[in-house]
Amino acid sequence: AVTVTFLGDKPGLHTGAGRVHAGQVRVDTLQVETGPGQGTLITRREGLALAAPLARQPDSHKGSHGHVAVLGGAPGLRGAAVLAALGAQRSGAGKVSLGTPDGWQPDSGQHPNLMSLAARQRPPDIDVWVVGCGLGQTRESRKALQALLANPSVPQVIDADALNLVAQDSSVAHALRYGSQPRVLTPHPLEAARLLGTTTAVIQSDRIAAALRLAARFGSVVVLKGAGTVCADPAGHWAIVEAGSAALATAGTGDVLAGVIGGLIAQGLPAASAACLGSFV
Repeated sequence: AVTVTFLGDKPGLHTGAGRVHAGQVRVDTLQVETGPGQGTLITRREGLALAAPLARQPDSHKGSHGHVAVLGGAPGLRGAAVLAALGAQRSGAGKVSLGTPDGWQPDSGQHPNLMSLAARQRPPDIDVWVVGCGLGQTRESRKALQALLANPSVPQVIDADALNLVAQDSSVAHALRYGSQPRVLTPHPLEAARLLGTTTAVIQSDRIAAALRLAARFGSVVVLKGAGTVCADPAGHWAIVEAGSAALATAGTGDVLAGVIGGLIAQGLPAASAACLGSFV
C-alpha cells in the first residue's frame, strides 16, 4: 500500500493501526511552505545523528563506556534479565552486572562476559540501573524495587514487572514520580493502561497523547512500545520511531530494548536520546 498525504506528514500514519493501513507514506507539499511539525520522525538519518556522540576514541577502555547493572530475573524468569544484560553489552556498555532479588547469579560458563551482583549489592561505580525484566511481583521484588527507587543516585530504566509494581502500589509510584535522576519507562500498551488506570483500547486510540500523559505524570522519559514506538519526555517533546516490524512481536525483545537503552545511557547519552536511538536500533 502507498499513501500520499498533502502539505505535511501526519503522525497517525506512522504509529498503531495507522501504520498497518498506510503502508509506504509519501508527502506532497503542493509547493507550500509549512512550519516544523510538533514531533520528530526517527528514521535512519536521525538515528545516525543520535549515535554520533558514541564514537569511540582509540585510547578508550572498558571504564570509558559505562557500567550497567540489571536487576530482575525472578525464578522462572531468569532469561528476561539475561537478555537485558546482553542487550546492554551489545549496545556498547563497558561493563554489565546482573543481580536478582533472591541472589541468583548467571552461569559464568555460559555468560563469562557478565558480572554478578550479590543480593541487595549496590556497587559504587554503577552508571545506570535497568530494573524490572523478569523481576516478578513478589514482596521480595517489591522491596528490592522500593530500595532502588528510594536511593536514585544514577539514571534508571524501568521495565516490565517494575512497571506493574508501580501501577499496583501508590508508595512505589510516589518514589518513581519524585526521583531526582533521569528515568526511562518502557511500557507496552497494556502496562501503559495499568499505569494510567485505563484500557489498552484507549491507549492505542491516541498513542502520542498516552505517552505524553505518562511522561508528565511520572516525570520520566517514556517509550510506548508497539508499531511505531512513541518516545515522549516530561517537557512535552515526542517522537515516533520509524523502524521495526512484526518480527519483534515475540517474548524477550522488550527486555533486550531495556538493556540497549541502559547501555546507551551508560555511555553518556541523555535519557531521551537513548530512548529514541535504542528503540530505532
